[in-house]
Parts: sequence; C-alpha cells; structure tokens
Amino acid sequence: MMRGVLRFFAISSLILLMSCESEPSLQKYYVKHQEDDSFMHLDVTTNMLFGNLKGVSSEEKENLKAFRKVNVLAFPIDGENEKKYLKERDKVLAILNNGSYKSLAGLRYSKMSFQLYYLGEPEDIKEIVIMAYSDEKGFSVARILGDNLNAKVLYETLSAAKSGEIKMNLDAFEGMLEME
Repeated sequence: MMRGVLRFFAISSLILLMSCESEPSLQKYYVKHQEDDSFMHLDVTTNMLFGNLKGVSSEEKENLKAFRKVNVLAFPIDGENEKKYLKERDKVLAILNNGSYKSLAGLRYSKMSFQLYYLGEPEDIKEIVIMAYSDEKGFSVARILGDNLNAKVLYETLSAAKSGEIKMNLDAFEGMLEME
C-alpha cells in the first residue's frame, strides 16, 4: 500500500514538473529567438538608460536602483516575412495574455499598438513588459527587470522622466523598428 502511494506521488510530481516546463514563457521565448536572424536583440542596463543623474534627488536615485535592466527583442518586417511576423506576434501576445501577466494599459498611436503588462503584484513588481507592434513595421517587446520595484516607484520614475528631471537615453533603441 505504501509503495503504491509513493509511486502515485512520484508519477504525479513528474507529470507536474513536465507540464510546468512545457508552459510557454516570455523568458523562454527570448532565449529561443535571440539568436534567430529574423530578430534583433538588445540588453540595456539602467546606467545606459537613464542620464543626467547628477541633479536628481537621492529619492529619485534610489528609485532608479529598482530598475535593473531592459531586454528588448524586435522583429522588423522586411517585406518577405509578414506571415512569420503575424505568427510570432501572436505567440508573444498569447504568452502575455495567458494569465500570468496583468495588463496595465494599451493605446494606439500612429498605426502602432502599445500594450503595457506587469508580472507580480503592485507592491512587488517582478517585471514590466512593453509590447509595441505595427503590421507595417513589425513588433518589439521590452522586458524591464527590477529589484524592489513597485507601483509607487514606477509612477514616481515615469513622472520624473516626463517632467525632464530624469533624462531617458533612448538612443540604444533607435533603429530597431523604424517607427513613424
């Protein structure tokens, strides 16, 4: 009887582990496609992303420490890969809409769709994802990874960037997708 119970738990555990491994994730998608010639890949540290930090307050500097790095994966359309673009875009959107990520906002601007997601809880955000796509240009997905990142830090940092107190160096992203 005990042997049967142990066998049941062993098999159940194995099935559970295999089902977790087969679940698509954004991290697995990045790893699988970063060497694919159809994609462009870029890692940006926060030191590269934020500029003019000499004049910012100590609180703003502390907030910026919550942003560890940004990973960007882009799929530009080249005139011959529209079908692959649609397939890959839909894969990424399916991952983002599978229930793990929470949607923050979505908007459309100049033929581009932008969607903002986060992973975790508002008081403990593990990752922020920005998905931008256009059926004319392609798509890019940016993962913002952080430590001690939360809604308050995110809001304060975005407000400081919007007001110009913190300068964001977006040159690193230039040319990944030509956006109008």
